[in-house]
Amino acid sequence: LLLPGIALVAQAPGCAREVFVLPAADQMLSMVCCGALAFLFNIAFCLAVVVASPLVTSVGCMLTVPASLGTDWLLHGDSVSPSAVLGGALVVAGFLVLVMK
Repeated sequence: LLLPGIALVAQAPGCAREVFVLPAADQMLSMVCCGALAFLFNIAFCLAVVVASPLVTSVGCMLTVPASLGTDWLLHGDSVSPSAVLGGALVVAGFLVLVMK
């Protein structure tokens, strides 16, 4: 949706610092997949607000931080600091306290 506007701005005099080039096919596929996942997340977020509550939904979204920490550790072998593990554990504990209440 922004691509036509970006192309127009790139052609404006004095604004273009780079030559506008469309993304390659594999890059375009990645961009479409990323956009589709963001769209699905927004739909799921809206449904979660209706089904649960805004508070539980927003705190539940914070669970992505420890989930991404664990995923990076498992899939990429990234090192995890003790403070990151503690922070992730506190986020999970806070969510559990909120849900069990």
